[in-house]
Amino acid sequence: MTYDTKSENDILWGTGTGCHGVIKIFLEKLHTAPDWASLVCEARNKRQTVALRTVWETDKNDPAAKGTYFDEGKIQTTAGTLIKKITPPPHVVIFGAGDDAIALSELIHATGWENSICDPRPDFARSQRFPHADRVINLPETDAVSAFIWDDQTTAVVMTHQYRFDLPLLKVLVPMKLPFLGLLGPRERGARLLSDAGFDHANVELHNPIGLDLGGDGPKAVALSIVAEIQAHLHGRDGQPLSLRNRPIHDL
Repeated sequence: MTYDTKSENDILWGTGTGCHGVIKIFLEKLHTAPDWASLVCEARNKRQTVALRTVWETDKNDPAAKGTYFDEGKIQTTAGTLIKKITPPPHVVIFGAGDDAIALSELIHATGWENSICDPRPDFARSQRFPHADRVINLPETDAVSAFIWDDQTTAVVMTHQYRFDLPLLKVLVPMKLPFLGLLGPRERGARLLSDAGFDHANVELHNPIGLDLGGDGPKAVALSIVAEIQAHLHGRDGQPLSLRNRPIHDL
């Protein structure tokens, strides 16, 4: 089905969206669970990226050729074909199980991402304190780092509030070149940590102080600024208002 909203009359007599664009909708009937569904679920559990190929239009207009298939990259993309890449959701490993980490874990979960809590203090790293965390582990700093699979969607936030915990963590995390590595606390403290860890601050990509400059105070406001910065960084955005963007909102 095609909805053309480019006409000014569409506002009154059409769908009324006022978007001045063309929307094409392909409806595919599935009588049983398709083969690609189990493959997508398996890849999701392994945190692997896969792709689906949907053929919604063919030169011969053959109904049998239309539909969705698991894409292995062996077939050349043609007109009337949509390739949908399915990536695992971002996974934020939070090092530190203080009260502010509770608010961050809740917001990450509400965003649809995964989050894990790590802290060497058993009284802090308890699943009862973090009902929205996918995993809560109580291990020494460096042991905790090796407990995770670090893929291209896994990021880390260091917020233990303890210099003796942050220092060994940064010694291990910085060389890993993660998609995003953030450190809570003042810039001067972060610079001292990097220096004591043996790194040149100018050559290290560390988001410190972590978070976008959104204003506000308290754990929930801090959590919002942290999640916003991770979201912007993973998508290559600068966090400015969309009203100032001179390009399309969605990348084509």
